[in-house]
Amino acid sequence: MSLYTVTRMTHPTDTASGFDGLCHQWQQHWPAIASARQKAPQIRQQIHDAITAAATDLIPPDAALVVFGSLSRNEWTSGSDVDWTLLLDTGANPQHYRVTQRIGQILSDLKLAEPGNTGTFGNMTFSHDLIHQIGGQEDTNINQTRRLLMILESTAIVGSDVHQRVLGQILQRYVHDGLPMAMSHEPMPLEVPRFLLNDIVRYWRTMTVDYAKKAWDSPNHKWAVRKSKLRLSRKLMFTSGLLMCFSCELSHPDSNPALFDHEPAESRLVNQLLKQVALSPMDRLCNALLQLSHPQTAAILLGAYDRFLAVLNDPEARKILTQLTPQSATNNDLFTEIQQLGEAFNAGLETLFFDDHPALAQCIRRYGIF
Repeated sequence: MSLYTVTRMTHPTDTASGFDGLCHQWQQHWPAIASARQKAPQIRQQIHDAITAAATDLIPPDAALVVFGSLSRNEWTSGSDVDWTLLLDTGANPQHYRVTQRIGQILSDLKLAEPGNTGTFGNMTFSHDLIHQIGGQEDTNINQTRRLLMILESTAIVGSDVHQRVLGQILQRYVHDGLPMAMSHEPMPLEVPRFLLNDIVRYWRTMTVDYAKKAWDSPNHKWAVRKSKLRLSRKLMFTSGLLMCFSCELSHPDSNPALFDHEPAESRLVNQLLKQVALSPMDRLCNALLQLSHPQTAAILLGAYDRFLAVLNDPEARKILTQLTPQSATNNDLFTEIQQLGEAFNAGLETLFFDDHPALAQCIRRYGIF
């Protein structure tokens, strides 16, 4: 049990949760975010229909077509690409390679932008590596990226049962190895899953270091776009991961241990995390804003993010950002605005985590650094 008492989150009702609930409850409107949230499911359905039309059994029964990035986060803009993988929860089969080739061709026929050339997406991912290679020499950047994105921002186009099964197994690994309470048969309140939290923090630091690496290797290639995403969409994803972990301590009603006497601590914690995984990063953030913050903080955070998505959805503005170099960005008005949006978003996060509610402030101070 925590050494101190915190004020518990209240559970939002089904009609007042996430981005839509926040807009309704506080009578706010952010059109670019709302538009992106409408477009993403349409693109996912388009992909689903094309895959099933190609062959009803194209995706093997122990596999899932999983997407990440803006398409999964419900932040689809006109310049978005499709980051995808064929998630395999089975043994190796030469036919799997043919399946990935066919998926790539179908997406190309739909005129959807291909994923980057790093090798992280657009191919196969085996569940064994995601579950068993956490930390150590075998946990490569690619494996870590796939595992954390699977938790923080993934959606199954086909094979949702396989996707959910693998997610549950990954979370069980984090919980079982990370918390003494997972081994206990005594009724206990939930705690922040430190193993998972540390891996999320490690991934955020890896992203920032990899950004510097890419800027060094290719200083003029999409430099401004990468920087803006690091300060806004990547930071939102990281923030939502913190909130996911903190929710285990803040959201669960532990005042009466008899309420959860019938369920093992490990199962309760995994189920709590699965509920959070089912939400988009924006919805996790908005739930925290609804429960632990103020409309003014939401206006700062979502206002900055809304303008950011509006810029990415403007082909001309996105083209300008894509072509900017560190030298030419110095006096560019659009880049200056993007910089200001990143600063406003960061200031809003500091207010949310440190100022608006003592419970969240205690969590970030206790778990966020040491």
